[in-house]
This record gives sequence, structure tokens and C-alpha cells, in this order.
Amino acid sequence: MKNEHEKAVPELRFPGYTDAWVKHSIKDIFKVTRGSVLAASETLSNPAKGSIYPVYSSQTKNDGLLGYYHEFLFEDAITWTTDGANAGTVKYRKNKFYSTNVNGVLIGNFANKATAEALNKVAYKFVSKVGNPKLMNNVMSNIEIYFPELTEQLEISKVFDILDQQIAVNERKVKNLKLMKKSLLQKMFPKDGSEYPELRFPEYTDAWVKRQFKELYRKNLEKNNIGISTARTISIATMQFKMSGNGAASSSIASYKVLRVGDIAFEGHTSKKFSFGRFVLNDIGDGIMSPRFTTLRPTQKMPISFWKQYINNEHIMRYPIVRSTKLGTMMNELVISDLEKQLILVPSIDEQTKIGTFFQMIDQLITVNERKVQHLKKQKKALLQKMFV
Repeated sequence: MKNEHEKAVPELRFPGYTDAWVKHSIKDIFKVTRGSVLAASETLSNPAKGSIYPVYSSQTKNDGLLGYYHEFLFEDAITWTTDGANAGTVKYRKNKFYSTNVNGVLIGNFANKATAEALNKVAYKFVSKVGNPKLMNNVMSNIEIYFPELTEQLEISKVFDILDQQIAVNERKVKNLKLMKKSLLQKMFPKDGSEYPELRFPEYTDAWVKRQFKELYRKNLEKNNIGISTARTISIATMQFKMSGNGAASSSIASYKVLRVGDIAFEGHTSKKFSFGRFVLNDIGDGIMSPRFTTLRPTQKMPISFWKQYINNEHIMRYPIVRSTKLGTMMNELVISDLEKQLILVPSIDEQTKIGTFFQMIDQLITVNERKVQHLKKQKKALLQKMFV
């Protein structure tokens, strides 16, 4: 068991620092206060309209940025969410800002990134779970944590500033790539009754051709009588393998449907993005899935990278799905005989391949940057464990 001195020394430090950290109450080193009431109508979304100071609230979206205001309350301080679902979330706010009254505020020389990260590690332990979660000023004031001397705090702050900047840069890349993809999906597929997309590769000029759905896909009836194991159970919601299966008895696995690469399944749950359900394409490998889902198999070899985007596009598939579904007990059910008659516009195989390859490249870029974000967050988490006591 560690003695008190060992508890006050972090595992990882910068050279030149050997003294034990000192335990302080928050009220001893900070002025503990709170933000002010500000009606949402008073904030402006565009800082160019004359308001130059950010307004922070308790929301998690956009790092809590609510808008902008022409006055500021605080400068270089630490905020924490006092109540609600995010109670106990601590942030360092650099430069001048305005804070709403759902945030508590710590003011003092120790207001820096390192202190905020250290406090964020422990604050959630003091959140009252009775009724609406709360971490009020009087409770925050009495929290005790270990602090190093100010120069060491600032060295630590630099590390986490750099990490947070790198995380933010890659998160912006992901966001921008997804916005670009969304825009291109709208422009590279025909819309509003046109047989020509708004944007296409220069070598393609022919109109897209109307095809009945039955020319492209047929109902898939293949059952799992070939012994595919539960480790190859596919989650239609995420299009990922569930190695442990989905809870079905081993005796029922033979009745599961086989979903081959290129097959599509109808997921009948509605959402904001998919008002009547959606099709998802299997691009992860052959597997099995619950027999309660309707699945279809392509009638010919088609570019998977194109159909993955096309068949999952709400704008394209909304009306064919509306005309081919009925309300079921748990979710919308697909009526194959109605779906077979539906018409959709299809380009040449060559153009399909080019479009699919293009979107595949965008998806790969999104994945690369999402992985960078996750790696940086794991790196930050590890450093938080080792650089603080």
C-alpha cells in the first residue's frame, strides 16, 4: 500500500520536478462563483454581427458553445456544469468568455488546463444523484485534490493543450469530410425526377436508366444449413459481426438466413434519418442474421461500393420503400411483391464502379481520421492516469 508521500507523486513527470504534490481544497486556491442568466434570444450565432465573446452553457455539443455576446464575465477560468445530465463536467476556458448560470466558475492563478483535467477526473464522484444530478458551489468548494507547483502545472498544461488541439483538428476533418460526402451524395445521384445527376465524371453523359427492382435484386431464401457459427452473426443495425451471437439458442441457428457479401437487408425501424426504414448492404463478409429480417440478393455482379451508398440513400429509396412496406408489430415490414415493381434509376456498370470507388475513398479518409481521434483520446486518457495523482 502506498504511503501519503507516494500517493502525492505522479508516475510520470517532467525532469526537474521531484517534490510531492500538495493537497488543497478548491475554496483555498480559487474564487468559486457562478455564471449569469442570459436568455437564448440575447445570444448571436454569428460573431461577425458585433458580438465577439463566446457564451458557454452545459451542453456537450460544440464544446458547450451556445453563441456569442457583446459582454464577457470571465477570463482564463475553469467552468463546471452544476446540474443536469452533464453535472460535474469540468472545462478550462481560455481567454474572455461569458458563462450561463448552469456553469460554476473557478477564478485564480491555478486556472489552467492541468488543473481542469485533474479536477475533471474526480468531480463526478461528488455529483449528487438524488433527483436531478447536481454539483453545486458549496460542494465544489470543499473538494480536495493534489496540486504541483504552478510551473509544473503549466508544463503539464502544454501537453494537454497540444493533445486537445490535435483531437479538435482531426474531429473537424471528420466533420468536414462527412459534410462533403453528404453534399456529394445529393449531387452525384439524380433527383427531382431528372435522369441526370447534377455532378458527374466528365466521361459520362448518358441518362440513367429506369430499372425495376426485380431486375436488380431477388428475395434471398438461403438458410444456414451449412453450419455457419454464431461468431458470424451480423448486426443489421451496425453491419458488424457480433462474435457472441445475439442470444439465440444454438438449436435455432440453422433457421437463420445467410447474408453473403453484396446482399442487402431491410431494417424496418424508423428514425429521423430514415422515416420508413432502410436497406443496408453487407460489405463485411458472409455471415448469418435473424430470420425476422427480409434479405435480397443481387441478380448479377454489381459494384458493392456503389450499391452500399445508393441502396442506403434515403432520398433515393424513400418512395420505393413507402410503396412497398406495411406496418408490423415491432417495425415496418417489406412486401417483396410490391418492391419488385418499383423503379429506380441506374447508371452503367462502369459509372457505378467509378462513383463507388470515389465514395469508398472518402469513407476511408473518414475512418482514418476517426481512428486518429480515438488514438489521441486513448493517449490522453493514459497520460491523465500517469501525470496526475
